[in-house]
Amino acid sequence: WSTPGPKPVWAYSNCDSVELFNDLGTISFGKRARTGGERGDTRFQWDDPFVRYNVLYARGYIDGKVAAEDTIVLQNLADPPTGTVLVETASQNAPQVQFSLRNGETTLRLTAGHGSNVNLALYALDGSKVLEIENVRAEASGIVAQLSAEMLTSGTYLCKGTVGTTWISQMITVHR
Repeated sequence: WSTPGPKPVWAYSNCDSVELFNDLGTISFGKRARTGGERGDTRFQWDDPFVRYNVLYARGYIDGKVAAEDTIVLQNLADPPTGTVLVETASQNAPQVQFSLRNGETTLRLTAGHGSNVNLALYALDGSKVLEIENVRAEASGIVAQLSAEMLTSGTYLCKGTVGTTWISQMITVHR
C-alpha cells in the first residue's frame, strides 16, 4: 500500500476471535469472531478499515485469553503516533531474540549473530520504551545481557534494533 486509505484486510487464524490494530494495540479496527464460514472460518475479514499507519497488529483470542499475536510493517505509510518506528526482519536467517528466566534473572540471548555488535530496544505495546541495550557485543554463547527479574513483567513486547548490519523487529511474550 502506497497511501493511507480504506483497504480490505484479512487475517487467518484458528483462534476463536481476532482483533486488528493499526498500531501496537491502541487503534483498533475491531474484533471479529469465528463464524463457521466457507473457508472453515480461518479467515477473519475487515471490510475497508481506514489504514493510516505502517503497522498492522493482530491479536488472537481463545476462550477470551490472548493466544497469538502477529505484526506486519507496511513500507510506505507513516509510523503510528506512539513514536515507534518499525522495520521488518530482513530475512528468515536473521537473528532472533529469546528471553529466558532462570534463578531470578532474565537472560537475553540471540539465536544468530554471535560476536556481532548489538543495539536493541524493547517497547511495551503502548509504545513506551522498557529497555535499551546499546553497543554490546554478543558473546559466543549468544548471551547479550543478564537482566534482573524486576525489569520485565509478564506481557508482550516489541524488540527492535540491529545485530551487526541486520535490522530486526520481533514480538516477544514474557511469561512469569
